[in-house]
Amino acid sequence: MTMALYSRPSVCICFPGTEIPQWFNYISTGSSINIQLPSSWFNPDFVGFIICVVVEFRNYLDKGHGLVIHYDCKLSGKNDMPVLYRDTLKGWYYGIGPHYIDSNHIFLGYDSNMLSSIINKWDFPSYNELDIQFCVEDLDNKRIDCCKVLKCGVSSVYSPETRKPLKAAIWEKLPCEKLDDEEDKLPHKKQNVASL
Repeated sequence: MTMALYSRPSVCICFPGTEIPQWFNYISTGSSINIQLPSSWFNPDFVGFIICVVVEFRNYLDKGHGLVIHYDCKLSGKNDMPVLYRDTLKGWYYGIGPHYIDSNHIFLGYDSNMLSSIINKWDFPSYNELDIQFCVEDLDNKRIDCCKVLKCGVSSVYSPETRKPLKAAIWEKLPCEKLDDEEDKLPHKKQNVASL
């Protein structure tokens, strides 16, 4: 499993797998997803969106150029100018990732910048449609032909659902082994998770 943490509230993890977790609100086959948002989607408890993709790696050989899942978002409404946003889920950096992969992997991430970069500019309640297109690229913005996005998912996150730091809530939903009970009781372990 690969995990990347950044200075702004963002997280991306990668692990072997073939299915978008069932707790995602919206799931689509292929490299794009279109979501009709409910009228109450944007309210004071809205934290953002978690995104997830299943990537097929066919004889992927790392050539030292890193790997990211690039995504383009378009938030639109009936009479409003669309809001466009593009960014990446960080897989791995130059020369740091796995040398060879020939299996499907899941990339799951949250990026607070996805919303914060545009939140003060727009009247979100009037927007009711979200389109996201995904592709696999290296850090030089070149598509990686042996990698294909098979499935994608988006889930809305609201503060009453989590009642804890968002990254801790994401970690709880992942199919990872739990730490030894004794380690969980150590104050520094709990503090590290809570400070994510």
